[in-house]
Amino acid sequence: MNTTAGKDSMTLLNGGNYIYWRTKVKAILIRDDLWDIVNGLKPEAPTTAWQKQNNKAMALITLSIEDSQLLHIANCDTAFEMWEKLQKQFARSSFGSQLYLRRKLYGIRFTSVSMQNHINSVLEVVELLKGAGTEITTGDLPESYSGLVAALEGRDEADLTVEYMNDHGAVAKVISGDERSRPGSDRKSPQRSTAFTTCERAQIAKANGGWLIDSGCTPHMTNDRSFFTELKENVGEVLLVTKEMTPAEGIGDGKVRCRLPNGNIEDITLRDVLYVPELGGGLMSVSKITKNGYRVIFENEGCRVKQRSDGAVVATARLEGNLFLINSVRTVESAHSAVDTKASLEQRHHRFGHRDPNAVKKLLTDGLVHGLILEGSEHELPPCECCIRGKLNQQPFPNSKSRATKPLGLIHSDLCGPMRTATPSGNRYCLTVIDDYSRYAVVWLLKHTSHVPNAIQEIIRECTTQVGYKPKVLQTDNGKEYINEWLLRLLKQQGIKHQTTVIHTPQQNGVAERKNRSLQEMAKCMLLDSNLPTRFWGEAMLTATYLQNRLPSRSVSKTPKGLWDGKRPNVSHIRIFGSKCFTFVPKQLRTKWDDKAEEGVLVGYSDTTKGYRVLDVASNKVRISRVVKIIEPETPTKTSQCPVSEGEHCSDELDGNFPQPSPVAISPKQSPMEMEVSPRVATPELQVRVSQRATKGQPPKRFCTDAKCHNVYEPASMDELSQLPAREQQLWMKAAMEEMRSMEELQVWQLTDLPPGRKAVTVKWVFKAKLNPKDQVETYKARLVARGFSQRYGQDYDETFAPVVKYDTVRTLLAVAAARKLHVRHLDVRSAYLNSTLEEEIYIEQPPDFVVRGQEDKVLLLHKSLYGLKQSARAWNKMATDTLAKLLFEQGKADQCLFSRLERDRSRTYVLLYVDDLLVVGTTPEITKKVGAQLNKFFQTKDLGDVKNYLGIQIEREGDGSFLLHQRNKIDKLLEPDVAVAVGILSRRVENPMEFDWKSVKRIMRYLSTTKDFKLRLSPIGDMELKCYVDADWAGHKTYRRSTTGFVFKLGNSVMAWSSRKQSVVALSSAEAEYVAASNACRGLLWLRLLLNDLGILISGPVLVFEDNQACIKMVDSDRLGARTKHIDVCHHHLRDLRAQNIIMLYYCPSLKRHNQPTKNFSQPSKVLACWHKSSLCVPR
Repeated sequence: MNTTAGKDSMTLLNGGNYIYWRTKVKAILIRDDLWDIVNGLKPEAPTTAWQKQNNKAMALITLSIEDSQLLHIANCDTAFEMWEKLQKQFARSSFGSQLYLRRKLYGIRFTSVSMQNHINSVLEVVELLKGAGTEITTGDLPESYSGLVAALEGRDEADLTVEYMNDHGAVAKVISGDERSRPGSDRKSPQRSTAFTTCERAQIAKANGGWLIDSGCTPHMTNDRSFFTELKENVGEVLLVTKEMTPAEGIGDGKVRCRLPNGNIEDITLRDVLYVPELGGGLMSVSKITKNGYRVIFENEGCRVKQRSDGAVVATARLEGNLFLINSVRTVESAHSAVDTKASLEQRHHRFGHRDPNAVKKLLTDGLVHGLILEGSEHELPPCECCIRGKLNQQPFPNSKSRATKPLGLIHSDLCGPMRTATPSGNRYCLTVIDDYSRYAVVWLLKHTSHVPNAIQEIIRECTTQVGYKPKVLQTDNGKEYINEWLLRLLKQQGIKHQTTVIHTPQQNGVAERKNRSLQEMAKCMLLDSNLPTRFWGEAMLTATYLQNRLPSRSVSKTPKGLWDGKRPNVSHIRIFGSKCFTFVPKQLRTKWDDKAEEGVLVGYSDTTKGYRVLDVASNKVRISRVVKIIEPETPTKTSQCPVSEGEHCSDELDGNFPQPSPVAISPKQSPMEMEVSPRVATPELQVRVSQRATKGQPPKRFCTDAKCHNVYEPASMDELSQLPAREQQLWMKAAMEEMRSMEELQVWQLTDLPPGRKAVTVKWVFKAKLNPKDQVETYKARLVARGFSQRYGQDYDETFAPVVKYDTVRTLLAVAAARKLHVRHLDVRSAYLNSTLEEEIYIEQPPDFVVRGQEDKVLLLHKSLYGLKQSARAWNKMATDTLAKLLFEQGKADQCLFSRLERDRSRTYVLLYVDDLLVVGTTPEITKKVGAQLNKFFQTKDLGDVKNYLGIQIEREGDGSFLLHQRNKIDKLLEPDVAVAVGILSRRVENPMEFDWKSVKRIMRYLSTTKDFKLRLSPIGDMELKCYVDADWAGHKTYRRSTTGFVFKLGNSVMAWSSRKQSVVALSSAEAEYVAASNACRGLLWLRLLLNDLGILISGPVLVFEDNQACIKMVDSDRLGARTKHIDVCHHHLRDLRAQNIIMLYYCPSLKRHNQPTKNFSQPSKVLACWHKSSLCVPR
């Protein structure tokens, strides 16, 4: 795209260069005498001259903006309106924008090569702040700049010079002009110790917890009291670089443990070390250490400390910036067991989720917890912007006049929601249950209000087990989630009295209302402080609950958890929510050269195991990890990948698919291993109304919604899109504009009037984020979709059937490609449906937010097909089939989505069609590229290169030509044939699931989690012989006594197809069950023979069918109908006909050799050891 406008070579506005754009455009407007028009000058009666100037200004502004930004000024009538709208959109004048810019300014670090670029980046943010109506003063600077501020305020500006600048942008050493000119000005009083420390030194020492070698420091100094083996207090004062006198509270001796390059550990004993709490780090004086028998050698990349006596190296230091940081030994921080260091009141305030600082002080003064050390003597917390934004104007609720005298005597509950933004798992409600005596809270995240009764039942059951008391009274409001037959019956059975509030009087449930409010405020502050998107409100609420249970309040003198279980909680593991962290990767999950740690974001604490809840940046999943290295107070900014692009959704792996109740308040036995987890959710078990309407084999859409794992937040409509942050709006609107541009290029419609008696089909926008194999956002897609349900049969559509490729065809084609060393290329058709022509006359409404001004009453007559129409798939398939026929491709008889063409060299080229995804298989890459070029003449295609992901299957190719197939996140039935029997059995119980069925589901999940690293191998080794293995589990169904059929087809050494299903008849013997199974398998065998024939592979001889029942084989070979076989249905006797035609040949395969009969895994649940015999099916990664 051209980035300039006209002869002025003016940069176009793209949303991120507003400051530069505004300056240049303003200069041009002033030069052309148009600035007064833009600045708001407008006569009461606009003249022709004024209108002409206004039009010129509007044209100049419009031509200086990129296409993606034109939507902001589309409805403006004057240049003044345009300027004001752009100013409002990009000037960031809101309070939240000012806070964002301040954080950005304080977080700027010198990382570029040019200092000028660094200064320009600072000035740019300052200009943005000025445009937002705020100025930066020394009082606005963060605490890390306190040394600089003190130095600057203590000097006249004319006398200040900067000796050098470090990467924090702070003055490293400030001296007056007189001192700079006098060589002897560095003389110091003998009564004072001097430390020429800097902001940079304090920051590095604090961040790394280490020691700096300082040649400008007179004595050794440290702020760590635990360093000293012995300490004498009150020794005097220390003169810092700012000329401030800082008290040294003690002097003593200690040891520094240093790690040498060879891995050895050496101890250096330091004597007469000053204890300076305000120092911020440790300083090792060069002059002191040389007097104690050591030598310090400074080099380019660091320095070494040697003993004078034997020259042995006892310590090394690396150069960081302009400072020498000693390589000291530190212990690995482990979750819930780390020894806490001192932290300021402000830092504790952030760690405890922005709770009232008085509560933090009370933890320390009253000794309510373990592991809490407060640094410094500060008593007042400076104003917290996050608390102001999250807690302002809160209204107190009246206090209750009575209190319970023991746990569970009275419990309060309230439901909060629905939230406008769902969690990554689809939760929109938050259920809170509070114990009146201890104020201990339990929070559950729910998808629907119907889950409340089941959640309360689980909470009551587990809380009763925890404390040994039974609840007596439950107090709630009059919501329908509490006033329902099932919950009232449950409370009556448990002997629990149900108290409700008077209608429209929530104050009577003040405890629950106040708890909900405080939790939400706390969660909101943590989200603001961490820069995490709103969709993580669920994790923030759970963390807020965890923290509040360990903090006192005005209503209780001790911590709620201490009153709940009588144990004083340990809070040494508490860290700031949203902190950047690294989790340890077990050696079983990495190779020798992989990193040992993965980056993540701290989002909470686990009550079920001893570990932190960490949002994995790479996989966008929440995991529980025990070994975590947390970096405070840095928090990762929003990125375009989930986790953390504003408005996007990341997913917890199991939440929504197989939820397991686990409330935040319960602490079951700990797990010894790390696991992937999801937020606590409730699972409905009873009173679920089952629809009597037939589903035609398709699950309800609500199940599809719960099962989806989102990596980004996908708005459901234009209205929802308008509520997203500006950056997200731009991404989605850009996709929508590209879709509209494609419509125009392909001439999809024509604007016209709606004929009488016709009804226009409604349309909507569907937004989807396309992910790559690593679950990262690849492209943002916006589709204009017709609401097909409003079409009328016979008028708007007739036939709708369109073939879909079978997965067996995909595997068979890849198996042939592996055997013949063929090249496989992946093509994607851009806007496939828009290329096909409609035969019917269909009218649709104009797209939302793209209505033609002045012609709002008109509709669009479709010339091309549109997504969502009932006949769109059929129209596109017909167009694609006709196009391939023009290129001399023949349509397959077994699968209508398979096409083949005979080339001049007698080789074959194949095309596999699945909607807009095409696989082109040929002997060389040149042939596949040629086919792509031929298709590109009819419709626009995108060459994705070698196939890597097709229909949700990840495809890898090895050096020998074999293919490895596996799933991206979950084990699909296509790639794990050995669970087909379990899935089939459980599918029979969906109408009336029991607790046993739920346990079976969990058993399958455990199995899949163990074997998820297995892959299906399509090997080139072996001949192209087709084989079939068949088996039956006779009377395996304990209720209906029906058998289960299982069979596998192999082409050479590659598994192409398999099946496991319940037989439709009751077999009276094992031989009959095997006979029926063989009959079903041979039906699939005939289809595979036809498919292979389409691929140019002729099966001349009979296909071997391996069977482990000799009676069944005799029944096939014999034409007689005995007394035991005459009742078998005629449809199964076609086996004999196939045997007579020499199409099949049954071969006895003893069932004892299970690895020779792989179908045992399809007809009977496999034993653990037997699973390892499937080496011919799956291979580990």
